[in-house]
Amino acid sequence: VAWFAANGMWMLLTEKPPHMVSPAVCFIALIVTCAGLLMFIAAIPLWLRLVPRNRFYGFRLPSTMTSDERWHEANAVFGRKLFEGSLGIAIAGMAGFPQLPRHQARYPWAVTAVTLFTIAIVVVSSLWWLRHHPADGPVK
Repeated sequence: VAWFAANGMWMLLTEKPPHMVSPAVCFIALIVTCAGLLMFIAAIPLWLRLVPRNRFYGFRLPSTMTSDERWHEANAVFGRKLFEGSLGIAIAGMAGFPQLPRHQARYPWAVTAVTLFTIAIVVVSSLWWLRHHPADGPVK
């Protein structure tokens, strides 16, 4: 019985019908979906201004650490952008589960590009907001 169970598991992992999604693609899709959901959860307290200034969590730059008001403003903007970006990452992750066999080889590269591009957009747009909303002057 043990030999049959081990051999059956090996067959499931190595040979798949042509209509099934490969285990590697499912694993990557699961990891990206979980990362998107984790960013979603981490963004909500920042967006709602619930996180005080600290050393570990938030949009930590010298210009955001000048005052509590500046910290909360910058993290609210960053949290909102991270919230929106995390939805896109989670959707890109979930798109990996129903992949057609001909697209399975391209999915890992595509989801990596989407994830990195989304994170870059979140960071750059938050830095742009900081530059155009200086702490010691009027809005540019």
